[in-house]
Amino acid sequence: MLTSFHSRAQAEFHPAPSIEPPEEAKLTVSSSLPASAGGIGSFVGEDEGLKDPHFDRAFLKAAGFEGKAGHRQ
Repeated sequence: MLTSFHSRAQAEFHPAPSIEPPEEAKLTVSSSLPASAGGIGSFVGEDEGLKDPHFDRAFLKAAGFEGKAGHRQ
């Protein structure tokens, strides 16, 4: 049985795509920043020395990050 364009379009339409499960994330740990990285994470304490070579305290402070418990940016 042939279906109309309209019925095929309705079958493919999702009114709330945000409630679908997200795509699978791939997490890796590395000592260097891969060119393919879509994002990075670094643990930073309020009073600890910063051990991430990509950021310093001045950069984080300018971005509004203070390193307090529960703070994330």
